[in-house]
This record gives sequence, C-alpha cells and structure tokens, in this order.
Amino acid sequence: MWQRCRKPGWTLDPTYSAFSNSKSFTSCAEQFSKLRTRLYEFRDNEPLHTLLVTSSLPAEGKSFVSLNLALAMMRQHNRYVLLVDGDLRAPKLATCLGVPGAPGLTEFLQGAADASSIIQTDTEGKLFFISAGSAVSNPTELLSTERLECFLRQMAALFDWVIIDAPPVLPVSDAIVLAGRCDGVIVVVRAGSTGYDVVSTALQELRGKKILGVVLNRAEEKEATYGAYPYYGGNGMDKK
Repeated sequence: MWQRCRKPGWTLDPTYSAFSNSKSFTSCAEQFSKLRTRLYEFRDNEPLHTLLVTSSLPAEGKSFVSLNLALAMMRQHNRYVLLVDGDLRAPKLATCLGVPGAPGLTEFLQGAADASSIIQTDTEGKLFFISAGSAVSNPTELLSTERLECFLRQMAALFDWVIIDAPPVLPVSDAIVLAGRCDGVIVVVRAGSTGYDVVSTALQELRGKKILGVVLNRAEEKEATYGAYPYYGGNGMDKK
C-alpha cells in the first residue's frame, strides 16, 4: 500500500511546525518530544496505536498539536506515522502541509476511493497523511460507520502511530464518535482562554473514553498540572 500512496510534493508552512529552524520554536519542539516520550510510557503498559487529538472549543490549537506530535513521532528512527484530518467540518491540516484536500476521508467513507488513493506521503516516506476530503452534509453519520472502524484497525497494524485531528467536543458529537474508535484521547486546552468549567464539561462528554491527558497550548510554563491530568506547555499557533 505504501508504494501506491500519492506523493504530491509537500510545502509545509513553517509557522505551523515546531520543528522548523526558527529559534522561537525551540522550547515548543522540546515539549512535543517530551509528550512523545510520555506516550511511549503509556504504550509500555497497554496497547496504544490510534490517538485522537481534540479540544473543548474551536481555536484552541488541536490541529497544531496533532501535526507537531506527528512530526515528533516521525523524527525517530524507523518510525512511520499516519496523520488523519478527522475534522470533516472545518479541516485545516491539508492547508498546513500544502497538499491537496481531496480525495480524502469522506471519499473513502462514501466508497468513492480506496485506501491507497487517499493516503499521501512526503519525500522521506515516514509521515503519511489523509486529508478530510470534500465537504459533506452528514459528517457524524460517516464517522459512525463500520467502514471507518475497520479502516482504523488496518492502519494501526501498518503504522507505528495513527494520529487523528478531531473536531472540538462541545459544538458537535464527531469527536465523541471518533474517541470510541481510538486507543487514547488527548484534549488540547488554550492557556488563559479556556475556562475550567468548559474543560470539565468536555471531559464529562468524553467519559468512558481513554483520556490520556491534557495539552496546555500557548503556555509559558513547560510542565504543570491541570486538574487530575498532566499537561505539556507549548507556544502553538492559536489555530483549530
């Protein structure tokens, strides 16, 4: 399958990458490396291959965290990562990577494309990407299909990590549906913006799902504690 993946040529926007050459991102890149280490510690104790990244509300930095966590994972030797834009309502990652937005996940779930035709890869062949695809009127229903569940199991067997950028929890139910199909969930919180009560409500919505922790985005502190969950600071862009 990997050999048949599309290679359109990526033009990653450096303002979205904590691993660019910009010195302003050095501390941020280190935090993603620490988060990577923490996730491997989780994996030592239980299966963890499919990872969902979401937030309580829009504009907290979930897409930034999803992308840079994938970049951190692929920087390790002989690791292959699949990044999936599961936000079918307001996708961002194709723009960040500078790649075509379709065909993508919606085309696959509708049966209009097969797996190899929607997976793109960079020139190094270590980071793979599935865009959200064309806009649809029924995203929740598409994400609830058995076709997606089977597909994620297949991808988990092929890649070291599958990272899904999901819509925020509170406005729509898509993230809750996706969380039920993933091994673990990370919730992104924007420092100085998202209220504790909002985060608590989002965590309640995700009850019964495997919540691994909270990432505090745009934080000055490198590490701290948010309620009962560990979080990692970062100076990520205030994108979705």
